[in-house]
Amino acid sequence: MSPQGKHTTIPNAETILDTRWTPPPAQGDVPAWEKETKEDWNDLRFNNMDTGPYLAATIRVKAGGKRILTRKGLAIRLGEKHDATFLFDRNLMRATAGWIGGQLQHSASRFGLINTPTPQGSIQFYTHESPGWAYDNSFTDPRPSPHVPLPPNWARYQGVYLHGKHVILSYTIGSTDVLEMPDVESLGNIRSITRTIEINHAPRPMGVLLYQVPESKPTITQIDGVTLAVLDSGNTLTAAGVLNNKTQLHFQVNHESQVFLQIPAQQNAIQFKVLIWNGNRSDLHQFVELIKVSESPQPLSPLTKGGGSRWVQEPVTQGTVGQDTGAYVVDTLQLPYENPYNALMFMSGLDFLPNGDLAVCTVHGDVWLVRGIDETLQALTWKRYATGMYQPLGLKVIKGHIHVLERGQLTRLHDLNNDDEADFYENVSNEWGTTGEPHAYDTCLETDAQGRFYFFKTGAGHTPTGGCLLQLAPNTRTPKVFATGFRHANGLSIGPDGTITGSDQEGNWIPATRIDMYHKGGFYGHMLTHHRPKKPTTFDPPVCWLPRQMDNSAGGQVWVPDDQWGPLAGHLLHLSFGRCQLMLVLHETVGGQIQGGVVRVGATFLAGAMRGRFSPKDGQLYVCGSDGWLTAAKADGCLQRVRYTGRDTKLPTALKIHANGIRITFSNPLNQSQAENITNYKIEQWNYRWTGRYGSKEWSVIDPEMEGRDPVAIRTARLLDDQHTVFLQIDDVKPVMQMRIRYDLWAKDGDPVKNELFNTINKIGVPFTGQ
Repeated sequence: MSPQGKHTTIPNAETILDTRWTPPPAQGDVPAWEKETKEDWNDLRFNNMDTGPYLAATIRVKAGGKRILTRKGLAIRLGEKHDATFLFDRNLMRATAGWIGGQLQHSASRFGLINTPTPQGSIQFYTHESPGWAYDNSFTDPRPSPHVPLPPNWARYQGVYLHGKHVILSYTIGSTDVLEMPDVESLGNIRSITRTIEINHAPRPMGVLLYQVPESKPTITQIDGVTLAVLDSGNTLTAAGVLNNKTQLHFQVNHESQVFLQIPAQQNAIQFKVLIWNGNRSDLHQFVELIKVSESPQPLSPLTKGGGSRWVQEPVTQGTVGQDTGAYVVDTLQLPYENPYNALMFMSGLDFLPNGDLAVCTVHGDVWLVRGIDETLQALTWKRYATGMYQPLGLKVIKGHIHVLERGQLTRLHDLNNDDEADFYENVSNEWGTTGEPHAYDTCLETDAQGRFYFFKTGAGHTPTGGCLLQLAPNTRTPKVFATGFRHANGLSIGPDGTITGSDQEGNWIPATRIDMYHKGGFYGHMLTHHRPKKPTTFDPPVCWLPRQMDNSAGGQVWVPDDQWGPLAGHLLHLSFGRCQLMLVLHETVGGQIQGGVVRVGATFLAGAMRGRFSPKDGQLYVCGSDGWLTAAKADGCLQRVRYTGRDTKLPTALKIHANGIRITFSNPLNQSQAENITNYKIEQWNYRWTGRYGSKEWSVIDPEMEGRDPVAIRTARLLDDQHTVFLQIDDVKPVMQMRIRYDLWAKDGDPVKNELFNTINKIGVPFTGQ
């Protein structure tokens, strides 16, 4: 691995390029990264990463001649050598499968983030998609869709506790609290996966599904005083025995060769342990001996208080402070690309803790705490805080607790014993669909003044929440759809006045990257996710469109606090994932319609910029980012600080559209002769077409059937009395999807003021007549 963690290309990991989600490589005189193909994004390093005691993912298990899908799975590592795995389904509270001899194999395709992992080892038992526990003595699945959890009156996943090497699942069945700890036990050449279960009470009889083997012969038998449930498939047997504290539990089998454990009603807490084994008929007696010598089940509640530390090695890195050559300079907080855990550093979310430390999450499932952030960045300490989460793409600190948006779950992390490691991963909400489709990520995480969460569910348009901006109210569990029509939105912010902004990526039904200000019930263009009784014939217009040359793939936004960062105080910033750059968003409201434009600030990052937060301690902007597909990233990830030095910014700070021209205000006074020379400006404009094809060509405004851009004539340029504002007189300004304004001016002090501004005109303001 290089110092920045870049990977080595591996051919042929992804066989089909889905043009609905990824454009064909660019042609012509463009940077090399724009010509990358799927082979350039193949990377097997995820397989070398220590992902912790478990890994959350969508997982397909091949067993019984079928591929069994667990949409919200926890693959829990078992044994001292971590060479056995127990797969738990958080939607159905079922044990999907157990296998011995390995863990998971990740695809090389797109850094291991696009395909579901594959179990490695010998399958010991499995269950088909069905509730793991009975409700009113029934195992019939009541869900309207297989992508969502069971109704909460039946079952609810509460979270997972970590205690040393042990993983303790917490969930409810009806009104019963359940704790469950999987493990593996051995005797000679026999290995058995175990399930130790504790219930606090059972007001009615309960039943738990253990395993099944279709077309096998089921029997319940006794050998040496041990009761076994056996499924005989001819060559092999799958058997289970149970240890309990003298509670009358009994096995039950049905005509579908499923094995259940029946639990009578209980007033008090009980513990029991189920041992499951698969092997040759000749080894059945040895399995019985294993049951006899197995330790009695112990209470699990004491293991929910926090255990020993797991990640005791804390890498230390040295950052780099940029030279104060401009108004906004970039400092680099060096990532520990090489670390004791082979953890990948694809950064995807960040926020500050009350003590000033920074919490960051990575796409491959980690949360790290970063300490030692000061002016010099000379000694940054990295503490691994949480692991194994399902592609987290958003992080928010609320009342000192780190909240992480995983795919399919909003998780609150708890450090129960103050050792700076999460011991309880609490399920705040998981009541929306997860399909496991390659591009159906859940992105961003923000809150408003009322404490409501906002995040995107991308892709999966056939599900009720696919392609939606979701809102989750405090102390509730079911998110509501706030807005629809999103393709692969990966940017979100909420301003101090409650304004919600976001961005979506160029692609099918999104002709170019767009920046929006959202309102409840809005539709933002992606027809596959409109979720309306009738197909829309139009969409809510964006603040502005961005051509590929400006931003081919958008990241998040962040509002500058009102009292800091010089002339950009109170403004909206946009992060480009594709171009790895920081941009300033200028916007206005005309006739109730928001519109605006974007200009580069001049800050470039090492990786695709994903999220930004201003530090309450030093008032500077911290940005994290990741490598990916079609991005100019030079490293796996980045954590960088954009620092305001106090120098002149020489950026536009306002953009106003009038019927007779365009008004641009700059942060610094301008040289009058340069500002009023129309040859120092160049304006062109074009439209896009809203279709199901990937993106759009550029189309003339004058002749809509002709490809290309139209030049816009500037009659005069006038510097207004404030010396900061230029009015460009243009005949008959009309709405247009894309305008490009280039300027090459001087400031009053003689310094160059040169940049380009891309904007959208949705509505025309009144003619400008004054100063």
